[in-house]
Amino acid sequence: PPPTSRAMAKSKTATFTEVLPGMVPAASADDTDGVMKQVIVVQDSAKAGTARPSPHPETAGVQFMHEDEVLSDERDEVVRRLSTETEDTGKMQMHVLSTEAESIAKITDRLERAREQGRRQLWRISGPCLLIGTLFMVVGTALWSSFRIPGTTDEGWLGCLGFVLGMIGLYSMLLAILPSQFILIRLLVGCFGNMLMAIITILRLLSVVDRFNSIANDDCIYLTRPVDCSVSIGIGIAEVVGFVIRAGLTAYMVFLAVTQLEEVLLDKGFAIAGLFTWVIIIELPSSGIIGVAVHGWDPLTSGVLARTMVTTVPLALVGLIVQRPNFRSGIQAWLASRGEQVASAAGIAQMLGASDIEDIIQTARHGFRYISLDQVTREDMMDKEPNPHLSKLTHPATFGSVDAFLSHSWSDDESAKWEKLQQFREEFKARHHREPKIWIDKYCIDQANIETSLMSLPVYLSGCTSLLMICGDSYLNRLWCLVEIFVFMEMGGHASRLDVRSIIAKDALSKKLESFSLEEAECSTESDTRHLRKVLRSGFHSSDDFEEFVKEAIYRRKSALSAVNSGFLSGLLPGSSRARSSNRTERGSGNLS
Repeated sequence: PPPTSRAMAKSKTATFTEVLPGMVPAASADDTDGVMKQVIVVQDSAKAGTARPSPHPETAGVQFMHEDEVLSDERDEVVRRLSTETEDTGKMQMHVLSTEAESIAKITDRLERAREQGRRQLWRISGPCLLIGTLFMVVGTALWSSFRIPGTTDEGWLGCLGFVLGMIGLYSMLLAILPSQFILIRLLVGCFGNMLMAIITILRLLSVVDRFNSIANDDCIYLTRPVDCSVSIGIGIAEVVGFVIRAGLTAYMVFLAVTQLEEVLLDKGFAIAGLFTWVIIIELPSSGIIGVAVHGWDPLTSGVLARTMVTTVPLALVGLIVQRPNFRSGIQAWLASRGEQVASAAGIAQMLGASDIEDIIQTARHGFRYISLDQVTREDMMDKEPNPHLSKLTHPATFGSVDAFLSHSWSDDESAKWEKLQQFREEFKARHHREPKIWIDKYCIDQANIETSLMSLPVYLSGCTSLLMICGDSYLNRLWCLVEIFVFMEMGGHASRLDVRSIIAKDALSKKLESFSLEEAECSTESDTRHLRKVLRSGFHSSDDFEEFVKEAIYRRKSALSAVNSGFLSGLLPGSSRARSSNRTERGSGNLS
């Protein structure tokens, strides 16, 4: 009930001290329901009172500490001040909403640009390769099949040109396949490639059968002229060897298509196609040489020899080129860079898949949470098993309000990681006079809907101020850790916001950075490993490019290099090839401790 006159008179001698005006964070113990409140503490001069809610509607959500009732004029003054502060609170809340809206707009823009870069990259690589490949295959097949010399197996000059164009067209079509296009790899390499190799192998088998049938009938002919059957037997044996090699390569290709992952199938399929070409390169001139040796030098044999040699030279050059290490990835990277710099952000588009960007952001917005670091326990961090109950300790977060995203390997030493985490906590508290808000996978991922949470990873990382990397022996071998670095930087992160804390010796970390390989990094499950490699292959067309990206992100400045007493990364400073071709913002140095 309102204070009575007697109660007011009784408390005339009371003095009032405003102990704690202001706003209490939603995560505090005073505000477990997530509503921002104003707390005014009013204390009697003699002793502290007890709390009860204010009866006045103007002070809804306000608590007063008092022993006696408040004089009306002093109460009105408190309400007046409170109204002013409530208005300020409203403005602050509007500022928070405005800041979040701005963050959402920036995240949306980055995701849309990443998806557009993915589309343009696909066109710049696959478009020209498919166009050239289709054109060369059609023209080459038409020439090769239409200009055979009647009564012989010789294609003539135009037929030889058609054969060369057809082989170049085949390789061009293989170059159109991106490592992330798993379905296309299965169709073109696993199915079409095996079918084509099988057809060529069967044609060679039919030729061998025909030759030995001729030998059995004493009708030994080579280049439309009779030859001694012993010569025909020798030619037949050489053809059998060629058939066995082709059959072996075809069988191996079928084995790869059935047992291997798409990225392995694409790499090895390209190499097998090169070996197949070399078998043809060896067989072609041998036919002309045998013809001259058996029938002597005449217009027919000399013409066959000349055409086979002319065909062999360009095919040999093609075979040498395509067998070079990283040829395919190098060509694709060069094509991707035409018209604009290398768009590694296309990897973000691969992570998003076909989902609508607005839906992804809304899902991430509702699922974005943080945990106050004082709520994280040593026992929970040492337990590697998922614990859905830990999510009850987290709080809803707005984009840009979370201080750090924790990136670490669960396989590294738990005690050492805990010490680094507490070191980060104490340093943060000393600077900001509060507990850090941090995103930790075990606490903040919805264990009942992990797939959706992982699809939101680019948004979560973009919503965190810094990336806290606790690096141990296995950190660079964990694919998730590497992807977190990549996504953080591509979503607008700056290397100055990389907080790198090593739990191993500095020189050991330096050596691991120097020698780490993307091909050796993996996840705990095969499906995650395939998915993340697909993401990285969309943004980086070779492992070397990604490895350089990681090193450059961590050690951009010379100060970082001297911190680990190593000079092996000097080529990654401004002026290196990746630095010149990258379209990312200039990076600073991360904290290394």
